[in-house]
Amino acid sequence: MKRYAVAIVAIVIALALGVWLYQWYRVQSSRDAVVAAIKDASERLRASWPREANEPAIDFEAHARAVDAHVLALRSMNTSSIRELGDAADDYLVTAREILRRQSAMQGSRERLSKDVEILARHLQSDRGRAAWPQQAVRLKSAVDTDLRDYRIASESYASLLKSLPASQAKVAPHLDRASIIDENAAKDAGTRALDALARTDENIRQLTRLDAYRGGRPAIRR
Repeated sequence: MKRYAVAIVAIVIALALGVWLYQWYRVQSSRDAVVAAIKDASERLRASWPREANEPAIDFEAHARAVDAHVLALRSMNTSSIRELGDAADDYLVTAREILRRQSAMQGSRERLSKDVEILARHLQSDRGRAAWPQQAVRLKSAVDTDLRDYRIASESYASLLKSLPASQAKVAPHLDRASIIDENAAKDAGTRALDALARTDENIRQLTRLDAYRGGRPAIRR
């Protein structure tokens, strides 16, 4: 009878240990998966900072889709055992995704703007004696204005999101190694450079349309 009781106790202990080990493994696996997603998003953000002109273009949209997949995976997980990390990771991953999306929007609008500005510049230098010249000029300038507005919206929201990144990262930082932490100054510099590029572009377009006022024959295009 005593041996029987000892065996029962041993079985209960073994079962309890097994349950504990399973719970520990599940929590650890969830934590590892979430931290891996955060690290991947950090690497994608770091790779997206402004680069040298001769370096290949970055597919920001592909990076954004990859981070969005992390967001969806996180939200499908049961993170009740790591709620604090889960909530912090969601905030960080969404912020990273939106930063990458804004970079994609900046890239697209900047490319469209460059093409439309070139077309407008050629038109401003063309024969002004044609009857359709003013209407074409207004239409081309309208396209440039639309591109510039899109570029401005993307650039300003990008810079704003970068300002919020350090606070978002601070919540997940305790779970990361130092190498995975994005330097706050690098994020700030990226935002400043984006706004500086926007300002230069805006001024260049103003100069382009202002030059038209000094070439005679037609009034300058109004913004």
